Amino acid sequence: MPKINPDHVRRPGESDADCRRRQPPRRGNTFEAKGDKAYAEVVAEEVRTLDDLLAYMQVDLKVWEVEKHTINKWEVGAKPGENNSLKVNRPKTGFSVQPLFQIKAWLVKRKPTVRDVAFENLLEGFRRHGLPRLRLPPRRPRRDQVTVEASLYDAHFGLLSWGKETGERFDLNIATTRYLAALQDLAEKFAIYRPSRILLPVGNDFFHINNPEGYTPASHHHLDVDGRLCKVFEAGTETVIQGVKLLAELAPVEVIWIPGNHDPETSFYLCSVIAAYFHRTPGITVDTAPAPRKYRHFGCNLIGYTHGNEERHADLPTIMANEMKEAWTRSTTYEWHTGHFHKEKETRFMAADTYGAVVVRTLPSIAGTDAWHFKKGYVQGHRIAEGFVFSHTAGLICQLCTRDLRTPAR
Repeated sequence: MPKINPDHVRRPGESDADCRRRQPPRRGNTFEAKGDKAYAEVVAEEVRTLDDLLAYMQVDLKVWEVEKHTINKWEVGAKPGENNSLKVNRPKTGFSVQPLFQIKAWLVKRKPTVRDVAFENLLEGFRRHGLPRLRLPPRRPRRDQVTVEASLYDAHFGLLSWGKETGERFDLNIATTRYLAALQDLAEKFAIYRPSRILLPVGNDFFHINNPEGYTPASHHHLDVDGRLCKVFEAGTETVIQGVKLLAELAPVEVIWIPGNHDPETSFYLCSVIAAYFHRTPGITVDTAPAPRKYRHFGCNLIGYTHGNEERHADLPTIMANEMKEAWTRSTTYEWHTGHFHKEKETRFMAADTYGAVVVRTLPSIAGTDAWHFKKGYVQGHRIAEGFVFSHTAGLICQLCTRDLRTPAR
């Protein structure tokens, strides 16, 4: 009885491929190396691919690489009891046909690349002199406070857009996904600055409709709406609650209600619900004051908020100076953040010789385009949300934006 080599027996829990890797080459197979070239050949039933050959012959791929290879296949038949020189598994009775494979590979030695040489020299230096010690300076606390603002203007929850008509799909599900994705993106970028407070203006046409009939309050323009008012209000409220919770993990959050021309009442109801939901949550406040324009003064910054559909933008610097006289004299950075026009625009006005320019920003929208706006040609280029980082001593230090949130038509 022939003696069985234990290296050719598969061990418990071991796969066939692992078993072949640790097996020494069998007799009848060839591996010849001469200088920078080598030749490998295997004839066996279980070796059928180039990878099988390399594992079977235990070729070190760190030293060798395959220049070319060939694969031949044929079938062998034999009667019972015939000499089995090819080690083919045959039944005790009946005629058998078994496939055989011949794999040939021509190998060449790998040439070290510039990266390999540099890496080896680096390791050799570490072996001689040891690993270098990296001494980082101690992390110091931020000397000044930072306030950030997440500006998700003109979300238009409830707007319905048919992709074949406008080139872009938009509904309640897409609005929810975009709003939360934009807040998540901005929160990750805000975290670098370790903010002491987060401002979240809500309103500015957050809702697309203000009444069950589905028309704008002022012009009575009929709107394309995804569902009834209760459905739209419920989806928008749940989305803002999730967004506030997301931001609150980073810093205290202040929600600021800014009425728009599409949602002067529904956005107020929304902020009232948000205020009631978080009324016992420390670090979350909601400003539901009825003033159409609101201001925030912190450090050297004076920021004004309005929807932008009522006031002339050229008059906003003078309005700020008159309504916020005391804060105006103690500030050096002046900005207005408006929406309504669904596009990104920045205008600078010189309010006085003594003070710097007042920046009036028209912020982009994350909403889709409905049929009426598309027909009129009011098509927005990108669907992005912006974020602002204000230092209390240095003013605006960073302006951020999210990726394009557009949903293509299908």
